Amino acid sequence: MIPHVTGGSATVADGMVWISSFVLDRLLRVDPVSHRVTRIKTGPDDQPGTLNILSAAGKLWVTNHHDGTVAVVDPATSQVTATVPVFRTGCCGAQALTTDGTSVWVTIPGADLSESAIVRIDAAAHTVTSTFTGVPDGPCGGLAIAVGKLWSTASDCDGQGVMKVDPVTNTLADYFHRAGVPGDVLSAFGSIWIATRDPDALVRIDPMTDAVVGSLPLPADTWNMAADSNRLWVRVQGAVLDIAPQ
Repeated sequence: MIPHVTGGSATVADGMVWISSFVLDRLLRVDPVSHRVTRIKTGPDDQPGTLNILSAAGKLWVTNHHDGTVAVVDPATSQVTATVPVFRTGCCGAQALTTDGTSVWVTIPGADLSESAIVRIDAAAHTVTSTFTGVPDGPCGGLAIAVGKLWSTASDCDGQGVMKVDPVTNTLADYFHRAGVPGDVLSAFGSIWIATRDPDALVRIDPMTDAVVGSLPLPADTWNMAADSNRLWVRVQGAVLDIAPQ
């Protein structure tokens, strides 16, 4: 166990483990050998709301939920090299992240549905290139990309829909409900995986047809998910589950 590490999402880059800590309002750089933890400020001192992290295009992308920005961090120097404004300062700014390698998308829950959006950032230029505002639910859950479409969920906005967005036309491609409240979403092994609550389950969806092709009951609420070459790793309250997709 490594002490002084409290966080939400994590990634690996430049031989280090990077964890976004909303509680500490810092990006944590964890040395996997020495277990040394370095705290990195990604926004202003007055609670930027360091929420989620993504590794893309050789950089780290960190959402500052209260500052309304996405910080770009060089993993080699641990320095913030750019700050991309995506929303106003205050409640309900940048949240979930995903990438196709050239663009980074970030969800904006907003204080209400009129402010909700999914923003596209050019990963090379660090500029906003489009904003999709036609979300039928606030995008307060997870965000993933599969088969050229964005998948967004709305659990933290008390919404129960799954939104599928075409990033080329910047339009809503599909919107549907399935059993349970959809939380985190992951693209892996040719499928979309959605963790739900009420009931707690891992739901597998065919990204071409939007049909549910499998469901696995989970023992508790899911916080987030990740995948490696042959496993799904699902973080639930009090445990991390190792799941082999069939």
